[in-house]
This record gives sequence, C-alpha cells and structure tokens, in this order.
Amino acid sequence: MFPLVSARLTKGQSYRKIFFASFSATIIISIVVLLIFKLIPGIVITSLYGTAYLQAVDLLLGFGIFMVFFTLSVFLINFGLSLKKTKIVIFPLLASMAQAIGIWLYHGDLKSVILVSIVVSGVLLLSLLIYFVL
Repeated sequence: MFPLVSARLTKGQSYRKIFFASFSATIIISIVVLLIFKLIPGIVITSLYGTAYLQAVDLLLGFGIFMVFFTLSVFLINFGLSLKKTKIVIFPLLASMAQAIGIWLYHGDLKSVILVSIVVSGVLLLSLLIYFVL
C-alpha cells in the first residue's frame, strides 16, 4: 500500500480505494486468524510449537487480539507516513513507553502482560483512528 499511496499522492490522484481495500483485507485476514485461534487453539499451538506449549492455549486468543490491534496500528502509521505525515511517529513512541511502564507495573503472569499489551495497542489504534478522522 505504501508505495501506491505515495505515488498517487505525488501525482495528485485519489488513494482512498487503495487505502480502504488494503485496510479491509487486513481486517478480514485478522478476523479469520482470530476465529482460528478461538476455534482450534490447540492445533495452532501444536502445529507451530509442539505439544510442550499446550498450556498456553488460554493465552492465544488474547495474544491474537493484541496482534490485530498492533497490526492495524502499524497499517495506519504506514499510511500516515505514505502521506508524508511524519509526526505520526509520536503515537507508537508514546505507546511503546506506556506498554513498557504497564508491563513493568503489571507483570505477575503472562495474562497480565497480554492484557497490558491489548489495552495499550487498543488505545494506540483508537488514537490513530481519531487522528485520521479529525
């Protein structure tokens, strides 16, 4: 998406179709992956890591939600950069600091770490969406 949007911006052409098609595809793929994580987490973990990690089955969906928020955030950051909005890098910088502080404060178990990551990446995504709407 980045080079296509950047080229269209330079030529003064519309880039909205590229953005919405790419964003929609990312959301659809993310939903499919989350459904797989929800419906067959044991198979996913066994396929990727072996049976030694099956105790992480209850963490997979939460980690998947974090990754969806993070992926959509990175997508929007790259979109902003393709539009030459370089100040957008402040969002992930602040989010990474918030995540580090959150994990430092709440790291009793992996569920806590994943929850902190979900909250921070969710706030990052929401902030980016507001940024682009306003």
